[in-house]
Amino acid sequence: MADKLFANYAPCDLDSDVRFLNDIVGELTTLTIDAKEDPEQRRQRLLADADAVARTRPQTRDRIVASTSNSEKLCDLEQLNDQLQLNSALKTIQIVGQILRNHFGSLTGETKKRLVSRCYSLGLRATKCLFTVLGENIDVLVESLVEALQRKQGVLPEPKGGEIEAHLRQRIKKSVWGTLELGTFAIMKYISDSVGTEHLADTFAEVLESEPSMPLELIDIAVKLEHFKGFPENETIRLVGKLHKNVFTLSVLRDLVWNKFYMYHVDYRVRQSVSAKLKITSKGQQMITGRGNQKLGKDPYKRGGPRRR
Repeated sequence: MADKLFANYAPCDLDSDVRFLNDIVGELTTLTIDAKEDPEQRRQRLLADADAVARTRPQTRDRIVASTSNSEKLCDLEQLNDQLQLNSALKTIQIVGQILRNHFGSLTGETKKRLVSRCYSLGLRATKCLFTVLGENIDVLVESLVEALQRKQGVLPEPKGGEIEAHLRQRIKKSVWGTLELGTFAIMKYISDSVGTEHLADTFAEVLESEPSMPLELIDIAVKLEHFKGFPENETIRLVGKLHKNVFTLSVLRDLVWNKFYMYHVDYRVRQSVSAKLKITSKGQQMITGRGNQKLGKDPYKRGGPRRR
């Protein structure tokens, strides 16, 4: 079933497919993280909130399993519109992930490799759909929104190239950038949450070795950030180097790392090293900038308590 979803789309390469976005924003801006609150307390609070929401709809998982298992009988996937295919794709990734994580000990190595590879490919095809839909229509979208904003603000339409029109166009394009950045981050995170477990470390390595590509490196880092004990410092810094001219995908990588710092304790030296590469700063905490041994502020991460991740 996974191969039939978004069958008309190739996996997003997060390079040439995002070139039109890299023309909108030329460089990585600084992203701030609030270092005042303890990450473990923050994570536990967010998990408790998520559990409270989940208890209000206890039948969700059963509906997902039932609707996905019967989807081939109910409809022709080739006739589904992109929105419905996206819904089916996410459900498929979730269920395949459940199979992998619950039966990693009984599945053959080849089966695990095939299932992981198909999850990765499906997620990247869904991503390609997002970029295709917005990328092919971005000029029409911008034109319509510029006219709508001008009417709302009581501004008479300017001739092409006018200062106000140019400002509105740039604002709208940056909004498209932000939407696609959030969407890409969400899909990478969804794949990671679905298939991620350190028990499949060898399988993830085999998939990356047999299908080496930058998008798979990004997914691999997403999985390790969320589910492995150590921080993938070397892999992250290596990918940063590859993405120095690809601001959009670099921003998605930065979002994944920021989320890790926000939710988990990470070794102080690693945080500083990676933060410097990705322009992540800490609010409420003075960072060490010199070579001396003196700290310029208390580090809330360097203390006892929950083990580091």
